[in-house]
Amino acid sequence: MKEMWGQHFLNDLSIIEKEVEIAEISKKDRVLEIGAGNGILTEEIAKRAGEVVSFEIDLELKKSLESLVEKYDNLTVFFKDVTKENWKGYTKIVSNIPYHLSEHILFKSAESSIPLLVLIIGEKMKEALEGKSKMGFIVNLFYEIKPIEKVTSQKFFPKPRTNSWLVKLQWKDASPREKFIRSIFLREGKLKNSLIKSFLDIGVTKRKAKEMVKKLSLNEQVLNKPAKKGTYKLLKKIDQGILKLEIF
Repeated sequence: MKEMWGQHFLNDLSIIEKEVEIAEISKKDRVLEIGAGNGILTEEIAKRAGEVVSFEIDLELKKSLESLVEKYDNLTVFFKDVTKENWKGYTKIVSNIPYHLSEHILFKSAESSIPLLVLIIGEKMKEALEGKSKMGFIVNLFYEIKPIEKVTSQKFFPKPRTNSWLVKLQWKDASPREKFIRSIFLREGKLKNSLIKSFLDIGVTKRKAKEMVKKLSLNEQVLNKPAKKGTYKLLKKIDQGILKLEIF
């Protein structure tokens, strides 16, 4: 194990058991695990799932994880960077994720339409999801977030600097307005073009779409930046502007 990878191994089996219980894993599931670590959670997932695809970047753990692959024919372990892979098609992500990848994992899960996440995340990330942050705003567009249990730092080895939380994120039945804001975030390219395309998707003419963009009172510099680079303040302004347009 190398701390350079941000690895902290959970050594409380009761938490592991609770994770897989909450995830309600069945043989119908294709589960993605991010950061297999020492394989304790990996094995519990493999016992229940139809298919498990697990990623681990630390080659020092290869021998022990390969022994699990030999034991479970529904398990595949890749020793490479999961963030560069395609996540489409997984029904669930169940992971004790590397904390430095938390934001990327949550955003990519939303982009990939993963129906259910059961994760152990850092306490600061949990607070960001519940507070006034870009992360919290975007993730709440896609998921119902349910904190399950606090996991103290003493339950990991090596001990991390902060406590953690076991959380469940369930894909939500979003309102038309939330779906509209989702579509803006998910598009590549400039914010201006993303807004216009999102208006077109709901049946607004191109001329009317351009008028509505103007009514949002966003300056040209902001409109020419990538939609995904928007700040929390900008996302809130767009959201409030859409409400005032009364199109939903």
